[in-house]
Amino acid sequence: MSLIALGANVDGHWGKPEQTLQTCLTRLADEGFDGIRVSPAYRTKAYGSVRQPDYLNVVVQVNVHRSPRDTINLFKRLEREAGRRLLGRNAPRPLDVDLLDWAGRVVNWPPGQPRPQVVLPHPLLDRRAFVLAPLADLVPGWRHPVRGLTARQLFDRLGGKQQAARRREIFRVDPIRITCDS
Repeated sequence: MSLIALGANVDGHWGKPEQTLQTCLTRLADEGFDGIRVSPAYRTKAYGSVRQPDYLNVVVQVNVHRSPRDTINLFKRLEREAGRRLLGRNAPRPLDVDLLDWAGRVVNWPPGQPRPQVVLPHPLLDRRAFVLAPLADLVPGWRHPVRGLTARQLFDRLGGKQQAARRREIFRVDPIRITCDS
C-alpha cells in the first residue's frame, strides 16, 4: 500500500480543480495503480505567504507496481500534462501530486541537502494539516514510518481540526466527491 497526496487550486488543461483531481485518479488507474481508495475532499488555504485561491486536497491509498523513483517520475509527467509549470515554490498549480508513503519504507531519511529525488516518507508530511486531515479520514490506523505516530496524532500536534477550521485554514467539503470508478 502506498499513499499519495493530490491537490489543485487553479484551472488547468484538465479543467477546474475537481475535474483535474478526478482525471488524475483515472490516469493513475490507467497506469496500473489498483486498489484505489480516496479520502473526502478538503478545501485548504494556500501554503505560504502568496495570495492565491484555496486548494482542493485529497489523499489516495493505492497499490503501486513500480519503484518509488518511477512513481515520482510519473507524477511529474501527470502534473505537466495537467498544465503545471515551474513558477516557483508555493505557486498556484493545476495539479500537485506527492508520494507520501511507499509501503512504509524509509528512504534517504532524514532529508538533507542536497535533496535526493526520493525521500520517504514525504519529508513535510508531518507538518501539513492539508495532508494529515484527509489521511486520518482515509487510513486512521496509518503510522508515520519514522515518527511512529498516527495521522490523527500528528494532526492534533498541529492544533487539530477545530483550531484549523476556526482559522478557516482547512475544512471538509462534503458535497464534492472525488472517486475512482476503475
